[in-house]
Amino acid sequence: MCCRSQDQCLHQHTYSSMSKKSIADLIIDDRVIGISVKYLDEYIYGATSSYNGFRQDALRKILESLPLKVEDKEDIWAYVNENKKGIKYLYSSKCVNGVLWLKDSKKANMALESIHEYFIVFEWNTVNKPLDDTFYEILEQELDKNSELKDIILINS
Repeated sequence: MCCRSQDQCLHQHTYSSMSKKSIADLIIDDRVIGISVKYLDEYIYGATSSYNGFRQDALRKILESLPLKVEDKEDIWAYVNENKKGIKYLYSSKCVNGVLWLKDSKKANMALESIHEYFIVFEWNTVNKPLDDTFYEILEQELDKNSELKDIILINS
């Protein structure tokens, strides 16, 4: 984790526990700064639909970063399936050390290499001023119930 201020941190996460849904949510929310080719190979090149790949909204954001513009009304997975080799070539050629940077302005201070790893860099915000203890207890209980949220939210007590 790399913090640029008390409010905003960049967080690195490996494949071991982050779900495809959590990654897609971060992409859709414009929080992903960089994502490894391994993820792209699995969830774009090796996939045929949203069932085994990224959701359409997340996929559209990645393609726009290449830059590829797919019309909103167009079935994006039909487009990807017809153009897989070209899309793989585009994201592979744009990657630096195995990472596709979705936000070029944020990568300046990041010296990362993930050529053979599942790897994601995303923004995360922290709360500077602690809230009451009851809130933290309730939040921790909810995080224990929902493992996908636990991947995204960390409580520093």
